[in-house]
Amino acid sequence: MAIKDKDGYRIFDPNVGEYSGIDSIEKLNETLKEYLAQTYQERFTSYEMIHMDPILETQLPVIANKHLYQFVQDITTKPASQVDLSPDKIDKLPSNVVANIGTLLSTNELRKRVLFESKLGNNALAVCSILQVAMAQNDVEITKLAKAKLDTIPPKDLAIQDSLDHTPLIQAICDGHLDLAKILISKMDPKDLAIQDSLGYTPLIQAIWGGHLDLAKLLISKMDPKDLRKQDTQGKTAVIYAIEKGQTDLAKLLINQMNPQDLGAQDQSQYTALMWALYQGMHDVAQDLIEKMDQKDLNKEDTEGKTAVIYAIETGQKDLAKLLTDKMNPEDLDKTLAKISKFNFDAAGEETKKMLVGHIESKKAKPIIPEIPNKQEPEILEKSPAPPQDQENLQTAENASDFKDQKDLNSLNDIVSDLNRTINGEPSPTPSNSKSKLITPDPNNSSKQR
Repeated sequence: MAIKDKDGYRIFDPNVGEYSGIDSIEKLNETLKEYLAQTYQERFTSYEMIHMDPILETQLPVIANKHLYQFVQDITTKPASQVDLSPDKIDKLPSNVVANIGTLLSTNELRKRVLFESKLGNNALAVCSILQVAMAQNDVEITKLAKAKLDTIPPKDLAIQDSLDHTPLIQAICDGHLDLAKILISKMDPKDLAIQDSLGYTPLIQAIWGGHLDLAKLLISKMDPKDLRKQDTQGKTAVIYAIEKGQTDLAKLLINQMNPQDLGAQDQSQYTALMWALYQGMHDVAQDLIEKMDQKDLNKEDTEGKTAVIYAIETGQKDLAKLLTDKMNPEDLDKTLAKISKFNFDAAGEETKKMLVGHIESKKAKPIIPEIPNKQEPEILEKSPAPPQDQENLQTAENASDFKDQKDLNSLNDIVSDLNRTINGEPSPTPSNSKSKLITPDPNNSSKQR
C-alpha cells in the first residue's frame, strides 16, 4: 500500500522499482540519509551537519517521492541549463521543499533560472528562500535580483504558507534572517502579520522566543491590538513569552498596547501573565497588569488552585498583594480569605499572609459614613422690594429659620461624628463646660411621664 505525504504525493510503494523492500518510514529514512549523504558530500563534512539540514530534519519522508527524488538529483548534479523547470515538474514539488529551495540551488545560474524561468519566481516561499541564502552568503548579484522579484509579488501572496504553516516571514525569523524579516514586515498586510504556524506561533512569538527584541517592537507597532492576544498550542500569548524570557520593557509595551480583557488569558497550566510576572519577580510588570486587567481576571486559579494573591504571598511582594485586594471586586474578598487559609507558606510568606488578612479585614470592617455638608444658601430669585416695616419682619423671620436649621445640622453632624468614633474604637470627647443636665424620672410623679 502506498504511503502519501501531507501534500498528497506518494512517499513510496514497496512493490515498485527501487522502493521494493522498504516497508517502514524508519527504513525509508535510513535509505534517504545514505543517498543524500552522498549527494551532499561536497557541502557537508559530517552526519551531524547533514542531520541539521532543514530538508533532512523536517522533510525526510517526502524526499522519497519518486519525482522529488529525481528533481533533487537533477539540481544537485546536472548543469543548470539541463535542469527541467517546466510547470509540470514545479507543480509536483511539495510546499515544504519549495520553502527551502534556496538551500538546494548550488549555482547562481540555476538560481537565476528558478527566479526568472520558472513558476517558482512568483512564489514568495521560493523567492524568499533564494534571497535568504543570497543575503547570508553576501551574494550581491542574487540578492539584488531576488529583491526585485520580491517587489513584484502582491502583499496578499506574501501570506503563503508551507506544510508547517510557515509564512516567509516566520521562516525568516526562525532562521535569524532579520533583514529579510524587516523587508517582509514593510510589505505585508498588517492582518497577515499575525498568521500562526502549526504550533500556533505568530511571527511576534517567534521574535520574542528568539530574543529579537527590536523586531518584536516593530511587529507590535504594526499589528492590530486584538491580534496581540493570540495563543499558541500551549495557550501562551506573546506577553507570557516576554515575561517568561525576562524581557521587561517588551512585556510592559505589550501590556500598554493590549486590550484589558485580553490580559487574563491562561496557558495550558492555567497560568495568567500576572501569575508569571509574580513568579518571575517582575514587580513593575505585575503592577502594570494589576492596574490594567479586568477585575474578574485578578482572581483566576491555576491547575493547583492558586491565585495571583497566593503567588504574591509566596514571593513576599506585600505591596502587590495589597494592591490586588484593593483592585478586587468586594465580593471576592471573602473568597480570597478562604483561599489564603488553605495554603501554608514559609516564614516570610506567613508574615505577608498575616499582614494581608489584617488588611482585608480592615477593609471589610470600616464602612464609610459621609459627613453631612453644611447648609448651602438657596438661590434667591429676584422680587419686588417689600415695604420697610415688612422687610424688617421678613429679615427677623429668616434669621430665626437659618439659626434653627444650622443648629439642627450641627447636632446631626455631632451624632455622625460620634458614630464614626464608635466604629473606629476612638473615645468620645468630654466637653469641659457642659451646661446640659441629666434628667431622671420622678418615681413619685408617674402621672407626668408619658
